[in-house]
Amino acid sequence: MSPSITRLTWLATFAFVGGLSLSASARKAVGPMPGQGAAGMVPLPHVMRDNFGVTWDVQQDGTIGDGGNDLYDGASRLAVNDNSFNAQQTAAFDPAANELSFAPQQIGDVRVSRRVAVNALAGWCRYTEVIENPTTQIARVRLRLNFDMGGGVQTATPFNDPKKNTPLGISIFDGRRAVAMLGGGVGGKVQCNYTSQPNTDQCDLVYDVEVLPRQAAAVVHFQAMRPTNDQAIDFMRTSRDKDLLAGLPKDIRRIVVNFRKGDAVLSNIELPRSELADIIELRSGDQYRGRLTDAVFKLTASHGHVELPADQVIGMVNAGTHYPTQLFVTADGEVVGGRLAGDTLKLQLSSGQNIAVPLSQIAKVGCRKRPGEPEEFKVDKPMLFLRDGQRLLVEMPAAAIDVGTLYGNLKLPPATVAAVLFTGEEQVFHKVVLRDGSRFSGLIPGDSLEVRFKGAAGNGASPPMVKVSLSSIERLQLLPGDIEPPPDSPTLTFRNGDIFSATASGVIDIQTGFDLLKVNGSEIRAIRPVEQSQDGPVQPGEVTITLWGGATLSGRTRQDRIAFSLGGGGALGAPVTAIAAYEHPQPAAPAPIVEQIRQIVAVLGDPDWKKRERAADQLRSIGPAAGIVLRQMRDGQGPETQKQIDTILKAIDTDKPNPAKPRPLELNKDDLFNKDDLILR
Repeated sequence: MSPSITRLTWLATFAFVGGLSLSASARKAVGPMPGQGAAGMVPLPHVMRDNFGVTWDVQQDGTIGDGGNDLYDGASRLAVNDNSFNAQQTAAFDPAANELSFAPQQIGDVRVSRRVAVNALAGWCRYTEVIENPTTQIARVRLRLNFDMGGGVQTATPFNDPKKNTPLGISIFDGRRAVAMLGGGVGGKVQCNYTSQPNTDQCDLVYDVEVLPRQAAAVVHFQAMRPTNDQAIDFMRTSRDKDLLAGLPKDIRRIVVNFRKGDAVLSNIELPRSELADIIELRSGDQYRGRLTDAVFKLTASHGHVELPADQVIGMVNAGTHYPTQLFVTADGEVVGGRLAGDTLKLQLSSGQNIAVPLSQIAKVGCRKRPGEPEEFKVDKPMLFLRDGQRLLVEMPAAAIDVGTLYGNLKLPPATVAAVLFTGEEQVFHKVVLRDGSRFSGLIPGDSLEVRFKGAAGNGASPPMVKVSLSSIERLQLLPGDIEPPPDSPTLTFRNGDIFSATASGVIDIQTGFDLLKVNGSEIRAIRPVEQSQDGPVQPGEVTITLWGGATLSGRTRQDRIAFSLGGGGALGAPVTAIAAYEHPQPAAPAPIVEQIRQIVAVLGDPDWKKRERAADQLRSIGPAAGIVLRQMRDGQGPETQKQIDTILKAIDTDKPNPAKPRPLELNKDDLFNKDDLILR
């Protein structure tokens, strides 16, 4: 990795929570400081109205009072670590943004300010709570916003992220009108929590925020009044983050922690873009607009020479002063860093004059928006993320990926792998996530990874194989999106947190208190380690096995390892002492039982209704275990028998176990599987 490339690391460090130092510009954006002049100041309370007939009467502490036709008795009353935000006599008012800015207050170790804006046309009130941490320690802050609704809450309808089912907002209905409270957006690093009790008039919205030393963070939340609960939910469902956050100063928008930074590129470096022209922005702040005349951008990257067609480039950022390095952003979501050939960029002004702008004077470039260009560029192709901020499209590996694990060496077909995370906080080993939901720790052998960068060959030839140092890789992502096992898939969980989609196989010998029993792995519903015993100390390898029909037996396995077949192919031997749990919702039934049920099912089509009824009673008497076999047999039966089976399945309790499924993937990178993490203004 060249020295010039490593200088890009600073670009990647802006993105985490509170990732903005308290510069002069940030303090300016936070709001008026104590002792500021009176220009633009208004006395409090101050009334703002929207086009939906709502009066937002902002009180001296920033809450909404009861002047809005009893909209609230008090809303968004702020407490910071149980300390109230104090009243102020005046606040700065920006008529263009229709926004009040409250002066910061020292509350404990942090400084907190509030901004309250009303969008009259869209009919919402936006709060921005800004927290500054001037200390050298991480500040852990709990923001509590209390809502006194003025009337009893009849219904409280949550609004959740449709994919992850995490809370985003809530609609409160009191019988006369509904109030939408939107507390976050999809992809936000900090989530909101709501508490509301029916038949009371109180509702709380709570955030737990960590603010890094000498940095700041902002929490944004919204309120909107609508006539019905459905309309309130529809407001939260249809509102775009880009519109909701519009008007916030850039320095504040970059530190918002509960919404994805929808207008940011390159870790919060904005690209100047226009519908009509390419834009070159100089370090001095001047802008030149026209048409970039280069058809191809040629640069020398860490992995070789790269040629980027101009019609695929959406912008560029210049990193460094004396030896600048260029970061190009492409329509495919790549961020390619290197040294551009030549010392200038050629631009044809609208007057027709051609100029050459020195690279050393350029801060960033934004290419004109193209017809039909989406607002969000999907990062949905195999991609390698480097620690210096680059992300590069790669071809799907052809060879198996070797991983050394606690369970032996695994050779994983690339088609089965979703991602490999190489670095993370407090992460000693590499972490592998498979397409079937398996996730486990291991080590990729060697000191480099061989890949083919799609952009490494500009003449249409097949890109060469390139070795990339493992120490420079953040992650290899082959499949975007959150990975979860299918609902009915078997799961094997180890004590160290590793999870596999796997099915027990082979024969397990288990020594019980009276005999040695042989159990077919495919017939096992669950395996649990014995944690304590009334007969004395628990010996290593003691487990409780639940069979397909619900019977249980306990004892010590004769084998040190149990064989499992992986969902994506292959096998592993699981050390018995390392197993935390094994769950299989639909294990195989023993062959004699299957044959017995098959014979009974054949009677369901008998012309004699008494025989049919007796057969149905027999199947119901077998209980939930029969349901698994009946579902497997149903499709091969005639219409009348299928109808009988459906009736039986409704009558019996299938008693499906509810194994503890793994939580959504947490690999120390909030955007690990974010398809939409490249969003342009």
